[in-house]
Amino acid sequence: GFFEKGDLLVKLDDRDYQAELKIAESSLLSARQSLLEEQARAGQALEDWKRLGDGEKPNALVLREPQLEAAKAKVLSAEAQLEKATLAFERTNIVAPYAGRILKKEVDIGQVVNSSSPLADIYAIDYVEIRLPIKNRDLSLLQLPEEFRNQPLNTTTIPVTFQSDLIGDQRWTGTLIRTEGAIDSSSQQLYAVAQINDPYGSKNTTDKPIKIGQYVTAIIEGRLLEDSLIIPNDS
Repeated sequence: GFFEKGDLLVKLDDRDYQAELKIAESSLLSARQSLLEEQARAGQALEDWKRLGDGEKPNALVLREPQLEAAKAKVLSAEAQLEKATLAFERTNIVAPYAGRILKKEVDIGQVVNSSSPLADIYAIDYVEIRLPIKNRDLSLLQLPEEFRNQPLNTTTIPVTFQSDLIGDQRWTGTLIRTEGAIDSSSQQLYAVAQINDPYGSKNTTDKPIKIGQYVTAIIEGRLLEDSLIIPNDS
């Protein structure tokens, strides 16, 4: 099925996380109370020194500065624990990071999962990308988008038409957006990447939308050859 950005995809049992959150909040309140008490003791120690001292500058131990810094450190630690517990609690709701579609569901109601368990395979639907192997002899006939260091990407729009006979005569239009940075080690060919925008919109598809994993044939517009002769195939 389809989903929109921000939709709730999976909800985990959050009762343990709620308990951890309350414990962290309690620890923070206790640490803040201890800090206030220690600040009061430090203030009182300074007043006592002013009243009973002989005019010399008091040292850090007399003013309870180490104890005050320790109380501040406990507050910082409690705040960090609360942030960690809050983040863990928020992660019990798995929301969609983008508008997309579900490819495969890995879990079901009542199943136990951990932090490394895959929950589902999803993909975005704003566009799809298709890797196109380019024959080496055809590279000189194409205006491929290339990127050089410290230079912007060549943004020349190169149209691509996709065809498939999987479900009748299907056609889509897209553009070449980039070439991969290395030659494929198995085929020894360069792959270009084409993009189809809004592939599941009713205005940009034929009778049936494109499917993930579907084989397609790509027709790429090549360079315009100057001063060329056209030789008919049947001559």
